[in-house]
Amino acid sequence: MKKILRLFFLTAILMMIFAVVPVQASESAGSIDQIKTGKLAGSDIYESGRKIALAYAKKSGIPSEVIMVRGDNFFGAMLANSLAGVKGCPVLITDPNTLSAPTKTLLKDDWGKKVTKVTFISGGFSSELKQTLKKLGVKTIVSKSFKGSDRYKTAELVAQKVTELRDSSKFSACIITSGKTPLNILSALSYCYMNQMPVLLANDNGNISSATKKIAKQYDKVYLLGNTSQISEKTEKALGSKAVRVTRSNRYDMSVAVIKRLSKDLGITYKGNTVITMGSKAEFSVDFVAGAYAGLLGRPILLINNYGLTNSAANLINDKAGSTIRLCFAGEAAKLGRPGIITSQINLNKGGLKSLANVKAGTVLPEGRFSRLALSKYFTSSVIQEGDAVYNRIIGKSYPVGCPLALSSLRYLKVLHVNYDGKVQVGEMIVNASIAKSVLSIFRQLFENNYQIRKMYLVEKYWTGNAETTDVASVAADNTAAFNYRRATNSANLSNHAYGMAIDVNPLENPYVEYSGSTITYYEPSNAAPYLDRSTGNSHYITGSDLCSRLFIQNGFEWGGSWKTGTLDYQHFIHY
Repeated sequence: MKKILRLFFLTAILMMIFAVVPVQASESAGSIDQIKTGKLAGSDIYESGRKIALAYAKKSGIPSEVIMVRGDNFFGAMLANSLAGVKGCPVLITDPNTLSAPTKTLLKDDWGKKVTKVTFISGGFSSELKQTLKKLGVKTIVSKSFKGSDRYKTAELVAQKVTELRDSSKFSACIITSGKTPLNILSALSYCYMNQMPVLLANDNGNISSATKKIAKQYDKVYLLGNTSQISEKTEKALGSKAVRVTRSNRYDMSVAVIKRLSKDLGITYKGNTVITMGSKAEFSVDFVAGAYAGLLGRPILLINNYGLTNSAANLINDKAGSTIRLCFAGEAAKLGRPGIITSQINLNKGGLKSLANVKAGTVLPEGRFSRLALSKYFTSSVIQEGDAVYNRIIGKSYPVGCPLALSSLRYLKVLHVNYDGKVQVGEMIVNASIAKSVLSIFRQLFENNYQIRKMYLVEKYWTGNAETTDVASVAADNTAAFNYRRATNSANLSNHAYGMAIDVNPLENPYVEYSGSTITYYEPSNAAPYLDRSTGNSHYITGSDLCSRLFIQNGFEWGGSWKTGTLDYQHFIHY
């Protein structure tokens, strides 16, 4: 547990709870008219928990019953939301030894000793704490029902009770998540409250006990939140057709994937147009108890990183945005400047670029100059016509006079990419019309995942007077490019670049290499010697399993780094 908490302490995490008005899917930032911000920040997790509980009571009234969890053990908070949904009550946080001062203030002064029943999740609550609760008017304390020998047993006890008491008319589903990777569950917690959906835990090997399996198989669907190292294939197989795995390569995309999947399957339509953002430091108890409040409001929880909105988070908000977004920042988010950062990211319809039509390739765009909520405007494909600006740039160069390839078969692309300095930069490329749509999709996904590309210019920027030597100059400059009506390297035959069907990505770090056995006999560009050793783990290496490779291959491209011919072209992706 201490190891997990130390790991979380190193990771600044923010959460976003948001509700949306169903609107036609659009990537126009103009769908957001105004942003209002507020704060639910406490001096510690207990004060933040108090403010969340006050907000819950403002919506539903002062409760007569609450669930109480330990502030030093977020697993109780994670497991509590489904039971809170059954009981229709909030979840409070306290120090297990002494009732925390903010929680005491909540029960005594804010709610006037109206809480008469407290249910503890997990054990370790002191007799002193229980005596304090009794003095505050609590008549019934349930302290043993959900006290398992470990977190896995505790999860089973809570799930058993939820299964007995839940509304059978609700969608029949439960969740299995990793007992050592709890953040996978974060975005599902409000659904656990709304749908009275219990949470069960897989052990460190990703396997589940027979008791967990027995509970899970009572449901029509069992969501496995995590990859196969977190929840094993053995577990998935044991649950048969009931199992639905949700997994992504990082926690932020995982958050978006969970929201989309559960929203679709549970048929949940969000009401209102409020966004509430929260954050914490090492302890995630306060984040997890927010699931009950989010569930009461009918809103999911979106995980965002400590820089603000990720691209996938921004896209999700944009897909659902109403005319007004209200941001309520709590905990660390209110202290670290997040309101200003996220507001500027969302409120980009005021002064943001409408398109990249008049923006030159290579231009670096600061945040606020473009809209992450309107990315389609910056990933465009255009027909090239005789006499237009692009035609005048390429005629007699990469597109020779009398070129047998019809101009109508080419498309000019404008995109955004993240450069090697981590800045957002404008790129351009010409490809065959038949692959233009998939290429735009690939580069948009690379951008959304902050995949770095040094530069993207038409090869004319490096024109030498000859198509073949221009290619040499372009790759030596580490320029990502596609169309160039030229011969293939060391060949008399036309390259697939001549048809706009091949793309070279970060070519300096990913050179063209010819081998005789294990001996390198030729490589290009000539300045690529530092990158011939592919075992160094350079972050810009294309490996066949990295994101760039996966996206191209998924879209029908072949990677030159996988050839078996004695030649490896690590930069090269070709579509036949």
